[in-house]
Amino acid sequence: MIPGLTIDQLSKGRPILVVKVDIEGADKELFRSNTDWMDRTDLIAIELHDWLFPNVETSQSFMKTIARRPHQIAMRGENLFFLMSGGTISL
Repeated sequence: MIPGLTIDQLSKGRPILVVKVDIEGADKELFRSNTDWMDRTDLIAIELHDWLFPNVETSQSFMKTIARRPHQIAMRGENLFFLMSGGTISL
């Protein structure tokens, strides 16, 4: 068994510069709860995989969670970049 850590456990409540999410459809579970770390994050880069899992709506919880927070969006290749308002990075 491989132990798992939450993003909050890894960051220990400190500001986070970048979070890169590429978890092949497990986004649904990651963004379902315990998302306060997003308020301390400057940039979230994510690959969404709804196309891999038709009718499962793997990105739904991420989209609902990100919609409640001010941000700007950029896209490059498969990656969506969410620049969170109040962060130190600019587009």
